[in-house]
Amino acid sequence: MFERTRMFFSNVRTVWASPSDKVVASRTLTTDLAAFLIDMSNFKDKPEAEIIEQIYKVEPEVGGSIDRMSTMTGDAFKGFVLRNTGDELDDLEEEMIRIANEEAETTQVREWFEALAEVLFMHGNLYTYEDPTSLTIEILPNRSITILDDLNRKLADPKMTQAITKANYIIIDEGSTEERVIDANFRITKYKSTPIWAKDNKERDTFGIYSSSPVYRTILNIWQKRQLQIIDVLWRYKMIPREHHQFSAEMFNMANYAGDLNTKRNSARADAESIMGSYAQKIKQSAPDIGYVTLDTTKITTVEPKSAGYMAANEIIAQLNN
Repeated sequence: MFERTRMFFSNVRTVWASPSDKVVASRTLTTDLAAFLIDMSNFKDKPEAEIIEQIYKVEPEVGGSIDRMSTMTGDAFKGFVLRNTGDELDDLEEEMIRIANEEAETTQVREWFEALAEVLFMHGNLYTYEDPTSLTIEILPNRSITILDDLNRKLADPKMTQAITKANYIIIDEGSTEERVIDANFRITKYKSTPIWAKDNKERDTFGIYSSSPVYRTILNIWQKRQLQIIDVLWRYKMIPREHHQFSAEMFNMANYAGDLNTKRNSARADAESIMGSYAQKIKQSAPDIGYVTLDTTKITTVEPKSAGYMAANEIIAQLNN
């Protein structure tokens, strides 16, 4: 066991071709993480539905809360019952209930309840279509939905038309070659029935059509949290203790060079730049755990941040999470 473990970790170390790979990897990791956070947090240029789904997938406080609510919804289903049948069920009624509950298990009714609840809690609006022939239920994509009272609105200037107040049509991917119009057998379920003003995906005013997503209330807090995380990643990498390598200036004393004053100065500067540049290049290729062997003309000290007060940002992030 010991030998197999040793061989495994020996192979892992071969992933790094040289110490410089570790340095490059650490820098890339930091910049990639910051860039990733910046890109995904550019909320002002993202559609609302995309922002909300991203928050649901990435933020554990939001996604975990929705998971718990949807699980409670699914667990609330205990089985089918018959009402107004008297004190006792006859054999036919018992058989009806047995078949219904078997079908519920086969069609995974609890999982459907959870899925419907998650979409509703996430977006605030749940759109479903029931096929009249097969009786199957399709969850329609919130991100692609627009709701119209009149199909002529598709050609009208949104700024010159009155607000939409009736949901007569559901349009999927309006204006695209894949546009789909649904005028019957659809259902719109809202998180709240309170009528509010909202703009649809085509910037048309609506009133009482769309419900506000409860997740939307977290956007500003999450935006602030992401900003703190971005700064924190960059700050921590910047504030890592640094080594200060000092060369003795006596090595480049102009008295050691021939020629006039200007020639001596240029020669000393050229030597200093060449030697320190070469030395600095070798340092860049070294991993943090590599030591240095130098002449006594080179002094190495560690420069550390004098204050770590910015660490208090962690408390703010915890408050935002709460």
